[in-house]
Amino acid sequence: MKKLFSIFVAAIVMATTFSCKKDDSASKVVTPVPDAVDLGIMVDGAKLKWASFNLGASECWQYGDYYAWGATDTYYTQVDPFVWKPGKESGFDWPSYPFYLSGEDGNIVFSNYTGSDGDILAASHDVATVKLGGKWRIPTREEWELLFSSCELEWTKVNDQAGLKVSGNGNSIFLPAAARGFFTEFNSGSETGRVGLYGYYWSSELYDDDVENAWAALVYEKNENAQMDYFLREFGLSVRPVYEE
Repeated sequence: MKKLFSIFVAAIVMATTFSCKKDDSASKVVTPVPDAVDLGIMVDGAKLKWASFNLGASECWQYGDYYAWGATDTYYTQVDPFVWKPGKESGFDWPSYPFYLSGEDGNIVFSNYTGSDGDILAASHDVATVKLGGKWRIPTREEWELLFSSCELEWTKVNDQAGLKVSGNGNSIFLPAAARGFFTEFNSGSETGRVGLYGYYWSSELYDDDVENAWAALVYEKNENAQMDYFLREFGLSVRPVYEE
């Protein structure tokens, strides 16, 4: 009887041990991997495919996440309104920026991408590469320009979300007008806002004339237009990865 009681106690201890074991797989956040869409674009002899949805999304019409240029993680746990992570309470402003050192006398000082240490994001600072792995990365300025000049553009809606449909080679992608993370606000702070009107997408390339800025693609409703512009590296913009074959 004593032996049976010992076995019973051991069984309870074992069951308790297994039931209390931390499930690491449940605590991990998995970034959805998009399809690589062939729009018929070649760059230096290689086929450049575009992600079927934004980084952090799982459907083409979803906005996904917003990242500062060169940041490899989000600053927030919730959008609209933003709920900031510890240490990122200043939002999309320089104190949160990973390469920000100081801003004395109105001059921003950076630890990386200072104008003399390269103007294209390294793989370790490319959030598309970090999150998706493999050959995924943020497109360059020239690759965005090639996309817009080579493909048919149409402003439309998918699942009631406005954005730019980009078609080529019998395929298409949709770039939702997700606006941007602007300091501590979700959009520009203007009276009308910019959600549904504008989409801002980072390139991997530093702006030529001012290292506080980086090149980005801007898509908007007027004239079904798309163009390159530059924005402060601290802003939170969308990311649409590319895959090179």
